[in-house]
Amino acid sequence: IVSDIQQGSTKYPFQEVVMCNIGNPQALKQPPLTFVRQVLSMCVDPQTALRGKEELPFEPEAVDRANEYIKNIGHWAATGAYTASKGYPFVRKHLAEWIEARDASEHNRASHFEEFTLSNGASPGISMMLQALQGSGSVMIPIPQYPLYTATLALLNIPSTPYYMDEDGTWSLNIAKLEEAYANAKVKPSALVLINPGNPTGQVLDYKNLQDIAEFCYKNDLVVLSDEVYQENIHQDAKGFHSFRKVTLNHPNTKLRDGLQVASYHSTSKGVIGECGRRGGFMQMMNFPADIVAQMTKLQSIQLCPNVDGQLMTMLMTDPPTGSSETKYRAEYNTIATSLRKKATMLQSALNANPSIMSCNPAEGAMYLFPRIYLPEKYIAHAATRGYNREAADACWALELLETKGVLVVPGSGFGQNNGTYHFRTTILPQEADIQRCAKEITEFHNGIHAKFN
Repeated sequence: IVSDIQQGSTKYPFQEVVMCNIGNPQALKQPPLTFVRQVLSMCVDPQTALRGKEELPFEPEAVDRANEYIKNIGHWAATGAYTASKGYPFVRKHLAEWIEARDASEHNRASHFEEFTLSNGASPGISMMLQALQGSGSVMIPIPQYPLYTATLALLNIPSTPYYMDEDGTWSLNIAKLEEAYANAKVKPSALVLINPGNPTGQVLDYKNLQDIAEFCYKNDLVVLSDEVYQENIHQDAKGFHSFRKVTLNHPNTKLRDGLQVASYHSTSKGVIGECGRRGGFMQMMNFPADIVAQMTKLQSIQLCPNVDGQLMTMLMTDPPTGSSETKYRAEYNTIATSLRKKATMLQSALNANPSIMSCNPAEGAMYLFPRIYLPEKYIAHAATRGYNREAADACWALELLETKGVLVVPGSGFGQNNGTYHFRTTILPQEADIQRCAKEITEFHNGIHAKFN
């Protein structure tokens, strides 16, 4: 469709497709943070940083930071060289300090830099941990869930045990349902995947819920894979992000603090930095035996090293300016964060205009909404004529929304959902004017479905 429009086609009732299908901020015109890009550009071309500050169109603090990084790397041309397999030691040492500051609490403890592995986004670290779990049992995954997990488990021939998030409880995790899923598992689970804030559901789990999940995992000897890439994307003042590491270290069960194995993940692709194409991220392994950490290092070594741009972007994400560049950086950061929050609220409100045919839980965090749509039986029959079975009728709905309104979303059946329910995932990333258009087009389209097929 996009190609047709670019070639001058007028057969569609719109002239632009709004891409609400993927969390790719800068593709949807989210501006990069100036300080971040200036530092990275000088690291890539370090001879620039060696020039006097008065000759450069860059902020003085950015020049100082770039020179600091280049010094740590070793020499001016070294960003084109392989790094240590787990990434630059100076970046991992900084991450250990950053995590310790982020999780400041009564029972916090220092992290060691060898707990950290830098990666090309969060996905390779997740895949590597799942690879290490092969043959140990099934992996409990949330439904709905980001398809990385089902796809990787299928590729590795690891059985999955789904557990269902509670839509009526604003996508919280009901421990009773978790216990039920564990008891009914066809293959005994050895690990649990937790996505918080949620993708595709956008929930932010509260501290007590996370404590209960930690207790469940410790009781059942489960390794936790805590996907926390949206930790900076919080859209409600009443909500706050709590890392699973912090929850574990401060749990009332003192044995759990040292006994629950937690692998945590973060990425430069999301948050406010939104640098997806740089492929930066990291994994931290807490409470894992030394021999397991050594084996994971061997696995990482197969890839030689993560890309350098991503490593530096990870450093920049967690090491914002504190000097002359801070005011501008904070202004840019807050503008993006405020806009994301505004768009989440705007879209959620519009999608709840007629809750008898479409309803949407509060936009608590992440970059997505996951509204429920109610499809008439006659529409489900219509979808079947286009080749979609009952379970995938929302895929037909999403396709026809694209064909008639020019709004691209992802059907809920692509993420998994309770039987008999239908959803779609939309991002909140398009520009505010495009979000307003999306809200209008989606509600008009769905109202039309009910007018025609009821």
